Amino acid sequence: TDMYTHCINVCALSTIMALRLKMSDKQVHNVSMGAILHDIGLRYINVSYINISENQMTIKDAAEYKKHTIYGYSSLQDEAWLSDTAKEIVLFHHERIDGSGYPFQHRGERLKPEVKLVSVCDDFDSMISGIGSEKMQIYEAIEYIKVHAGTTYDPPITSKFLESVAACPVGCT
Repeated sequence: TDMYTHCINVCALSTIMALRLKMSDKQVHNVSMGAILHDIGLRYINVSYINISENQMTIKDAAEYKKHTIYGYSSLQDEAWLSDTAKEIVLFHHERIDGSGYPFQHRGERLKPEVKLVSVCDDFDSMISGIGSEKMQIYEAIEYIKVHAGTTYDPPITSKFLESVAACPVGCT
């Protein structure tokens, strides 16, 4: 999968999920705009990120790769047509509710629901497409997200996501 397809996939999945979560029209619009642009910062780095996860990269390459969120935000921060929430999605889409993400290690309470939603959708598509992740099967990506619900990902958002893409939501055996 190329970056264009990845961004389209993340946008479509995030928008559908925002609608399923009954987010307001404004939130759905912000999710769509932030999701389609979430990885724009990757065009400013010179690191291979196809079918390789961050922990498989050299320390130098991983550090450079992680800057894509800041580069993306910096390229959009002065754009008046884009909402602050959409810009936050670009900047924070790799943050995790337990504080293990980047670039600022924000915890769940500091992240808007729109950001948490795009984060799950981005990780899912990244895992199955091999963008910034080692490519895996769909069932493996679903299992990964299931296992990390509540630590890495927001539980209600993750539950609705899994209900939508998997036959068995969180808590199902």
